[in-house]
Amino acid sequence: YSLSCAVICLHRLQGMQLAGPALAFASAVSVGILATSQHSTAHEFWRGTMSCAFSACAVLMAWGSASLVARMKQEFVDKRRRVAVVAERMHTIGFVCFALAVVCWLVDNYFCTTLWHLPFGLPYPHLHTLWHILVGAAIHTLLILFRLDDQSKVDSAHISWRWLLPAVVLAA
Repeated sequence: YSLSCAVICLHRLQGMQLAGPALAFASAVSVGILATSQHSTAHEFWRGTMSCAFSACAVLMAWGSASLVARMKQEFVDKRRRVAVVAERMHTIGFVCFALAVVCWLVDNYFCTTLWHLPFGLPYPHLHTLWHILVGAAIHTLLILFRLDDQSKVDSAHISWRWLLPAVVLAA
């Protein structure tokens, strides 16, 4: 999903057509990971490639979402200004979700042994699971930004919360 969102950002903001190369890259990495044994050098190469690609995609998504919001704030005036305000709020929610996800991932990676042996019989917190949930929520907010960017005739928008996820209600 991160690769798809990064490619969409590049297409919307720079006009670049990278869907085909991105699909080929994602397929190669997936096959490379699935076709190699877990502790082999080749497997580690493909996992490293995936991690570097995800990092690059995270940077592209951050730049792309900030640029989309800035563009909407410039283009959406008068009654449509509210849509740009909602877009900015969604961007903030997505950023907070992603920052919390990174913290969960780092704590889980660096303190795994400690987390398995918490005092007072506390259970293992499964922070890696929270990483996936929070990254999913962050990408969800980016998809909402894409939707807001597509709505050229929308006069108003507001955020509602459904199943702990932000949703945007549009009005023409």
